[in-house]
Amino acid sequence: MNRGRVLYALFIFTLVLLLELAGQWVINSRQGYYSLRKVLLDNANGDELPRLSAHPYLNYIPTPDFSINGVQQHNKQGYRGAAVNFLRAENSVRVLFLGGSTTYSYFTNNLDSTLPEQTRSFLSLNCYGNNDKRLEVINAGLPSGTSADLLTHYLFKYRYYKPDIVVIHTGGNDAIGNALGSPYQPDLSHFRKTFVNPTPPPKVVRWLLFSRTMSVFIIRFFYPEYTDYHEHFGHSGEDLPSKWYDKDSFPKGTKDYDAFYRNIRTLVREIHNDGAKALLVPFIVNAEYVRSEWPGIAEDYLAGITSNQSRLLELCKQSPVKHLIVYEQFVTDHTEILMNLLQQQRVESLTIYKNHPFAFT
Repeated sequence: MNRGRVLYALFIFTLVLLLELAGQWVINSRQGYYSLRKVLLDNANGDELPRLSAHPYLNYIPTPDFSINGVQQHNKQGYRGAAVNFLRAENSVRVLFLGGSTTYSYFTNNLDSTLPEQTRSFLSLNCYGNNDKRLEVINAGLPSGTSADLLTHYLFKYRYYKPDIVVIHTGGNDAIGNALGSPYQPDLSHFRKTFVNPTPPPKVVRWLLFSRTMSVFIIRFFYPEYTDYHEHFGHSGEDLPSKWYDKDSFPKGTKDYDAFYRNIRTLVREIHNDGAKALLVPFIVNAEYVRSEWPGIAEDYLAGITSNQSRLLELCKQSPVKHLIVYEQFVTDHTEILMNLLQQQRVESLTIYKNHPFAFT
């Protein structure tokens, strides 16, 4: 009898141990599970923080002090890279980068390899190495950021940093929304929703999260949307709060209800009103890659990107933006254009290249 109880207890212990090991494997291998568990336990910091956090007016921001493998990626001010002094020095030249994940440089953990930091390094060496001017860059790139996000982040936050030049790299994320098939709304609610931080469970049940197995169960059934940051703010039409615009009732091709065009036009106007210069850089993709990876929406997505490129070109023909830059080799071509702009406060010529080194490579 005692021997049977011992064997039964040993069986239960082995089963629980195996389940815990399986839970640990899932938490370590599945994207988002590890940091989400720490957030739900209410003791996350550094590497354990989520990459993005909710904000009352900006919807979401890069989480302050977020790090990867012990290397801090976001500063305390809530953007990527080293923080600049909010109050500018008299001898500084400040360049603000607005854009999506390409500007943020999502696929590199090396801060020196980010798009804005490459610009700063090149310009500091070739443009400001022999004078008393100090070049500062702000990486305000936002993963999955749309034209609406760029506009609100500038209006409510980054204009107060008083940049001299604002580089706007955009067009891809708006095109994704137009390719999903949900009824288009100029407020972009047809594919975006409010970003909400996960709320830790009550303390009376939070202790269950100390079990890896229970953590997987709780996350899988109660917090599934938080394991992928895109699910925090994206949908495919099912969460449309109100359908107030019917595109079939208006002429096709009109700019009056094109959110991308109007958002960027407003953004450029506000940048100009603040005394800064705007430099538009359209989003470019490898079409064959898109067709192989996203066959269901590829053609609509590529058409949306082409449309947004043409909208940017229209804006470039209007005051105060005169020129469009599509860069091929970022560290050479794009930064040479920026050097001209920084030194002369204008861009001398229209330069269009064929490829984009950071687009789906």
